[in-house]
Amino acid sequence: MTTSETRRELVDLTVALSRINSVNSTLDPTAPGEAEVGAFVRDWMRNQGWLVHEEWPAPSRPNIIGVIPGGDGPTLMVNAHLDTVGTRPDSFEITLTDDTIHGRGVLDTKGGLAAALLAAASFNDTPPPGDVIIAAVSDEEANSIGTSHLLEGWLPDAAIVIEPTDLTIITGHRGFGILELSYTGRSAHTGHREEGLNAIEPAARLVATLERLESDLRATAPHPLLGFPSVQVTRIHGGRELFTVPDQCSASIEIRSVPGRDTTDVDALTAAVESQATGGFTTDYEWTVMRPPFEVHTGEPIVVAMASASTQSGVGPSLQSAPFWTDAALFADKKIPAVVFGPGGNGIHSDDEWIRIEDLASCYDILRHAMASFGSA
Repeated sequence: MTTSETRRELVDLTVALSRINSVNSTLDPTAPGEAEVGAFVRDWMRNQGWLVHEEWPAPSRPNIIGVIPGGDGPTLMVNAHLDTVGTRPDSFEITLTDDTIHGRGVLDTKGGLAAALLAAASFNDTPPPGDVIIAAVSDEEANSIGTSHLLEGWLPDAAIVIEPTDLTIITGHRGFGILELSYTGRSAHTGHREEGLNAIEPAARLVATLERLESDLRATAPHPLLGFPSVQVTRIHGGRELFTVPDQCSASIEIRSVPGRDTTDVDALTAAVESQATGGFTTDYEWTVMRPPFEVHTGEPIVVAMASASTQSGVGPSLQSAPFWTDAALFADKKIPAVVFGPGGNGIHSDDEWIRIEDLASCYDILRHAMASFGSA
């Protein structure tokens, strides 16, 4: 269990990290991004005597990687993101109660990063079984350029991806893709509609087609952990004015995929879109985002180590799936076993984000036990 001194260090480090504005500059071009908080983490790591590496996936968008040398065992990476989403200005005023810390970033994910940093620092005098790597990455909240760049040069044997999970060990989540499409017809006065091509009509037919497609998807066997894939239109816009046949209509379509069949379902959605390209309309479409699903076998050593660490810490292992996407899928895509794990609280992406101090301490304990046991058997 954590000492009172360690709890104070956890709170102090969480507060220090969270007071640095690191709103993702992809989401808000006026935001500062991760450079300042990255410099803080870099200097903190150097003060521990770690081997520290800086990467720049994009200008002013750092990855900070600290290595704690261990024995001959497998390498364990803990991945946590530096960026946050935006909010009203007063949400950056970090406040404390007896039980909680409030403010932008405390839960998503600077508290978890603080726990990982201090857990790794506990091995400064006693090396872990294998190297432990703490990777503080940029841009998770937008395009994940930080972790994507990281995995071009760093390939650990296993990874723990820090996200708010209420101390639950996440072993899977669905992937997602976004397809942007547009139909071009021909404008005309609505009193002479036969002279035009109404671009909203193929889009309307597509909505009905996608309803049938999702029904077909749900007629198949569900994934044992993640259930059914889904497909839906999330945005549609067409027409310019009354009394004019619309010559343009655009739509955004989201697909949520599950392991083992994601390619098949994406192909089915693409075919459904193409099936509406008839009757003289011009159809353009592009997959603007495609993120793979994530799943790790519960017998993998990292899952076993995390479950054992959770038991040792008095929390008790709980293995579940997540409703959200994480960078763990990028590790899985590289055949690196990973889990998603972090402390609990509430209010991520809202104006009142907060973290439980008790969970912060438990997160530290569990990560420390996992670092000590992974690869030791």
